[in-house]
Amino acid sequence: MMVVSDSGRLQGLHPTAAAVYRFVLSFKRECGGDSPSRREIAERLDVPVSVVHHHLATLERAGLVTLPSARGARRIGIPGAVWTPPV
Repeated sequence: MMVVSDSGRLQGLHPTAAAVYRFVLSFKRECGGDSPSRREIAERLDVPVSVVHHHLATLERAGLVTLPSARGARRIGIPGAVWTPPV
């Protein structure tokens, strides 16, 4: 179960940034909190990986996601979210 809502949080964001955020939320919800790779996000949204990196950085600056400091790490955090394993 997830305890975070995106209503109102995405106002003013570029449509692709909002789509990245929604996809990450959906993926984490379906996978018990696991994060999608940047490539998985890019393929799903049909955009280059560089665009995903740009919008994830934008989402991080907005406080909507947290990104790992280690290069190549896959974990994308959603502040305030609590995940339970899928049933």
